[in-house]
Amino acid sequence: MAKYLTQSRIEGPIWLGKDEISFLRAKVSDTETGLKNLKTRKFRLTLQRRKDELKKLKNILSPIRRLPLEVLSEIFVLSCHDDGFRDSPADIDTVQYTPFTISSVCVAWKTVVHDTPKIWSVLHLQLDDTSKDQAWVQRWLSRSRGIPLELHLQFRHQIRILDFWGPPEAIVALFRLPSSSIPLLEELSLTLKSFTISRPLKWNIAHSPPSGKMEFLLGSPALQVVKIVECSDISIISKSLIPFAQLTSLKIDHAHHLLKNPDRIVNLLQQCSNIVVLEICMPLGQQFSPASPILLPLLQSLAIRSGGNDMSPLCHISAPFLEDLSLSCPHNLAQNHHRLCEEVLDFQQRRSSPTLSSLTIREIKWMDKEVVSTLLPAFPSIRLFRMVNVGPKADLFKCLTLKVSKYDNPKAIVLPHLTHLEVLGLYSHGFPFWERELLCDMLLSRWWTESEESDHNGLNCLRKVTFDQQSKLYDEEIARISGLAGLEVTVLPISHTK
Repeated sequence: MAKYLTQSRIEGPIWLGKDEISFLRAKVSDTETGLKNLKTRKFRLTLQRRKDELKKLKNILSPIRRLPLEVLSEIFVLSCHDDGFRDSPADIDTVQYTPFTISSVCVAWKTVVHDTPKIWSVLHLQLDDTSKDQAWVQRWLSRSRGIPLELHLQFRHQIRILDFWGPPEAIVALFRLPSSSIPLLEELSLTLKSFTISRPLKWNIAHSPPSGKMEFLLGSPALQVVKIVECSDISIISKSLIPFAQLTSLKIDHAHHLLKNPDRIVNLLQQCSNIVVLEICMPLGQQFSPASPILLPLLQSLAIRSGGNDMSPLCHISAPFLEDLSLSCPHNLAQNHHRLCEEVLDFQQRRSSPTLSSLTIREIKWMDKEVVSTLLPAFPSIRLFRMVNVGPKADLFKCLTLKVSKYDNPKAIVLPHLTHLEVLGLYSHGFPFWERELLCDMLLSRWWTESEESDHNGLNCLRKVTFDQQSKLYDEEIARISGLAGLEVTVLPISHTK
């Protein structure tokens, strides 16, 4: 107790026994009695000292000083997050500045408020509030210490791009918004980073709006770009009313959980009549049943990631004017890659014109001779061929190596119009030496001088090659390739290949 009497300012909770409380109360009583006798001018200084002493004693005896910090912190949280005061901008301002009001009471309370991240987990922003500059927002966010943030935007009618990244708990507020809430919205990105959702949250998502659907995207006539990445066991896209017919770009990434109703994705894609760019990432083992074709007459770029062990969305899509195709099958079983080749051949046969100019293959770890000889000849019009994290490439490089004379038929040559080649990723230790030799031989076979053009019967000469630092080609190999006239060689940092 003696240490409290000697402190000029108390910044933490106080712990007193019953005897100490009784002693202090008696001390207060004696001091108050003494003050009544010090009313003359002569004793003014003594009077002030006694008043200060009395103030200190009452401060020590204050019941709130003896509250545990956990209880005091919870009281402050309830005071700052009162949902009953969010009906008007004035009420919102009152709630928003409550932490600062509490902090101004005393140093002890200020310390508790700043050390309680939950107090700073709700942030209100208004466009016309000039008091909340970038530094103010950064201080607020730093005090929240990375816990999930509840963000209230009072200028949502002026939002053009909305990019959300966080747990599913934080998206519940979107379900409560009515249609036409964001009328100027052009781009939407929702990335939900959580693998499990609690049962109460599932119920909340299912019952938040009367219809059980997220309606805030309706009434956004400028919306054209939507990206939804889900890492949870509930599909937000199935709970959303999205104007698919007006979209020009759509990415659906549900690669971490099997969909209970995957055919719903097919039904949604059938509404995308104006889509130009489409990316679909499905989990391994996801199965799609046969359905009516998906005609995408304006589609120019398509990226498909699937397990390859059963029918994928590629089996349903028809895109007559497709220019860029990306295929990914991150599975080590050979039959899955062979199944993917069958889907690609069927997809190409449904296209009326061979307009495809760019092909990317990713995470295909079984590039044997059968896969290579089936996959590549299906794309005779390809000018850009990109391989990222592709498995053993020996058969691939052999297939791409030209062994032609001026009497050969270009139609019998794999990728006869290839001008740009990118080889990225996979080996942390670089290419095996035999693949490096095959790569160099293949590149030399696809390069020639202008005077030799007539000897290659209408074939295109290779003009650009791109590697990454992970390939670890020898300097002499890089120099040998870079020395070819007219051939541009680029080496990218590894980060560009992810």
